[in-house]
This record gives sequence, structure tokens and C-alpha cells, in this order.
Amino acid sequence: MAHSKKALSRIATSDLGLTNQTDTYVYSTNDTLAETIAAGYFNDSRKTVKPGDVVFALIDKDGTPSHAVIRFVAVPATGDVTVALESVVLGQTTIADVSLPAVTAVDGAGSNAASKADVDTRLTTIQTAINAILANLEAAGINASA
Repeated sequence: MAHSKKALSRIATSDLGLTNQTDTYVYSTNDTLAETIAAGYFNDSRKTVKPGDVVFALIDKDGTPSHAVIRFVAVPATGDVTVALESVVLGQTTIADVSLPAVTAVDGAGSNAASKADVDTRLTTIQTAINAILANLEAAGINASA
């Protein structure tokens, strides 16, 4: 499916003066992420967007919907408009890379071992779920650690 100019809607402009503006857009598509971030996908919007503009996109709406943050890299007068997928995991390759303080207890005094075990179990469950999401992104060709 092709890019739809009508589905790209500007929602905000950050104005640093004169021509130093960054626009933020929302976009919905039934296209896959790979199609959406391919060079040339946004060519029909070249008169609207500029390098540095950002898109909050709902991808593959009719299949397996997901969200992506996309930044316009190059918007030449001719040739392909190029974009970059922005990482939402801030460079971590697994959630274990995120520093979390040790949980000693709900009251902080270390006297509630059952609560500590419960919190530790929940953190492990969250870590497993996030790592599965990151693995799926990698399998789809998205480098989540970039």
C-alpha cells in the first residue's frame, strides 16, 4: 500500500525562531513497519515535511498494530525521502541493562520478606515480557538498541 498524505496530520510545531521549527505529526497506516520506514515511502509528502520533523505512527492497523516514532532524515527536492526509526528503549538491549535499586521490603526496613519476594517476581515477569518485545522487534528487522 502507498503512503497516504491525508493520514499524515501535523499536531504541533516547536518554534525556535525564524526557520528553526520542528513539526510533529501523527500518522496511521495499514502498511507494515518495514514498508513505512523504507526510503521513498513518504515521497508524496516531501512538500510538507522537512529533516528533523517527527511522526508518531500507528503501523499495520489492520494486522498487528504497533506504534513507532519516526524522524525525517532527508527530504530532497528529488529522490527518496528518508526516515529513521527512533528507539524508545534509550539504547538498552535488554531491560536488565536498566539499573533498578534493590527492593528490601515494602516498608524499606527489610522486615517484610513476602512483599520483597512478590515484588521481585513481578519485576522478573516484566523483564521477561519486555525482552520478548525486544526480540520480536529484532526479528522484524528493527534494531531496538540503535
